[in-house]
Amino acid sequence: SSASSRLSMQRWPIGLLLDAVATLAGTGGKQLLRHAALTGKHRYYALGLILTAVIDPIFDVAAYTYAAQSIIAAAAGLVALLAACFL
Repeated sequence: SSASSRLSMQRWPIGLLLDAVATLAGTGGKQLLRHAALTGKHRYYALGLILTAVIDPIFDVAAYTYAAQSIIAAAAGLVALLAACFL
């Protein structure tokens, strides 16, 4: 029990990395959706939706298996920050 506790404590960087990938996918997907709307290039809609609605949640769920909610929830706020900076 003590060994498994130490192992789970050592895995939080993996969860943080997975959440960073989710954040990038979500932000990139939103950017592609915006680009598609502004330029009328509809091929970017599909990629934007896949990044935002599929890749982002998959990596978020994977992140929660490796890190505590308190770490992931704080890092998830980066999506709003990055979207505000780049939109």
